[in-house]
Amino acid sequence: MLKRLFVCFFLASAFLCGCASPVSSVEATTDTTVKSTTFPAPFSLEDAVFLGDSNIAHLSSYGLLPEEQIWTGSQRYLTLEPDVCHKYIVYPDTGTEMTVCDAVSLKKPKFLVITLGTDGALGLDREGVRLSYVSLIESIRNASSDTKILIQSIFPIRPAILNGRFDSVDAVNQKFDLVNLWLAEIADEYGIVYLDTRSVLTDKHGMLREEYNTDHLDGYHLNRAGLEAVLEYILENAK
Repeated sequence: MLKRLFVCFFLASAFLCGCASPVSSVEATTDTTVKSTTFPAPFSLEDAVFLGDSNIAHLSSYGLLPEEQIWTGSQRYLTLEPDVCHKYIVYPDTGTEMTVCDAVSLKKPKFLVITLGTDGALGLDREGVRLSYVSLIESIRNASSDTKILIQSIFPIRPAILNGRFDSVDAVNQKFDLVNLWLAEIADEYGIVYLDTRSVLTDKHGMLREEYNTDHLDGYHLNRAGLEAVLEYILENAK
């Protein structure tokens, strides 16, 4: 699969030229299917910066992306909250800490893929999620109007064997599905891409596929194969 991933990566480059909070009450929903938005311009993985939590940090840990393309906190995670754009990340080009907004202003990345919510979303209602993402989107656009934003879905979880942090897997996944619907609505409203990578990570029970969990078996961190599946999905759908 890794060989296939990097074949996709190089073909795309050549031809396109470039955390546990209490679970809040879950609103009823009958359809958690989300359709990805068509991207308005050629996407290049090598021109993208990934802003996100520990799963995103592991893209560089597994050698799937250079460290320079990963923005996350000093402890290798980032929490979704209303003032997230003012939270500090480690700016990998210099190794210094700065706010997300300052990093965008300095780097002005061509593409910015945002993956937030495993940490933080459980404690937020619809208004809180919207405030968090809208403030981030608007701040990014103010800092770099040419940066194309992509919002990635929150990934599913599964029962932990070791080092678990979530008490009710079904309730957590139900809330994440609901938040993903809200994220898709926000993306549609702002004319940006929503990437439903959850769809390639989920088993028939609505949980993270067992083969994609790390050897730590914590129920929510992706292993190399899971992260490869995420990048393959992005390469195939962000166009």
